[in-house]
Amino acid sequence: MTLERMRPNFSFGSNLTPFGKRFIIFYTTIYVVVLLSEHWFKVPVVAYLQLYPLNSTSFRIWQITL
Repeated sequence: MTLERMRPNFSFGSNLTPFGKRFIIFYTTIYVVVLLSEHWFKVPVVAYLQLYPLNSTSFRIWQITL
């Protein structure tokens, strides 16, 4: 048995697929953009994207209804 086979592998993200890595990068970017827009630029992004019932006064036309 060689030393390389006995040595444990402690690298971060070694089992992530390329899609998984892109997924993490994409959602991290979204998080940073929302964080910056909410706290630095005072744009209430989350308030604009919240979902409301169809008969609510806060309902927005871009919401997807079923």
